[in-house]
Amino acid sequence: FPPPTAAPAPTPVPASPPPPQPAKILYPTVLLKLADAQLRIVSTQTQRPIYQISRINGAIPFGGRPGTSQLTLQDVRLLGSPLAQTMEIPLRWTAPIIHIGRFKGAILGMDCEVNGSLALNGALPFQFTLLAPQKTNHCIDLPQQLRVTFGTVASQGRFQGLLPFPATWEGQWLTRATAIETTLASQAAKFEQGSAQVVFQRGILSCLDARLMSDPLTLIANATLLTDGRAAANGRIIAPPETLQAFAAPLKSFTPPPTFTQLSSTQRGALDLHFSRNLKDFFVKPRPQP
Repeated sequence: FPPPTAAPAPTPVPASPPPPQPAKILYPTVLLKLADAQLRIVSTQTQRPIYQISRINGAIPFGGRPGTSQLTLQDVRLLGSPLAQTMEIPLRWTAPIIHIGRFKGAILGMDCEVNGSLALNGALPFQFTLLAPQKTNHCIDLPQQLRVTFGTVASQGRFQGLLPFPATWEGQWLTRATAIETTLASQAAKFEQGSAQVVFQRGILSCLDARLMSDPLTLIANATLLTDGRAAANGRIIAPPETLQAFAAPLKSFTPPPTFTQLSSTQRGALDLHFSRNLKDFFVKPRPQP
């Protein structure tokens, strides 16, 4: 047999051209400029503002090349209560997201750091995170001549939803504190620690659990606030019998009168109360026992 012949060399295949690169955005950053603008988010049922900003100045980037800008907000209010006097908000645009850089605000006198983002597609999803770093020797003045002083206090929270649909907005807020002193009409009480968990959903602000705890006295409560200003809360006071008698003394004229719940320890009892509010005043009454 003749020797086998070598296989012919394969014909070289020309290399495929590289895929086309996406076209670069050549036009500059698109800015929406605002001067002395106002924002009001109003409940359609009560016509009461939920969130409002009295004055907005600056620019919002929302198209073109990546770019930055800044907004200044003045007199920011939530449910009619001051949220911040001035906010300086840095913005950064990288399509399709407006990045809201870290900025500082104040809630009940506590300095907060906030950042977030808004996507310019679909239903405009947004999210914010809030952090109030630990603060020492902080004092808050509340309505009804109530003052609260904290040895330490810190908070954190998150807020998110779809911008055009308020029913999707929701948020959570958690606060922890130590060495708490409350003063109401010159009457003072001290607590070793406290906490509160607050959520916002479907236009309702709810405090799921709030606690002030110490060895002689503990307060536990939950509450709900509606957008029309109505509020309701339930509270329990756990203390020695003589302390409960002092709390119950102003409520003896109610029908039914206040009653105490016996706990496992004979040195502690509980007084249950119900709070309700109209637009001007708080009303307190004993909560009937089941």
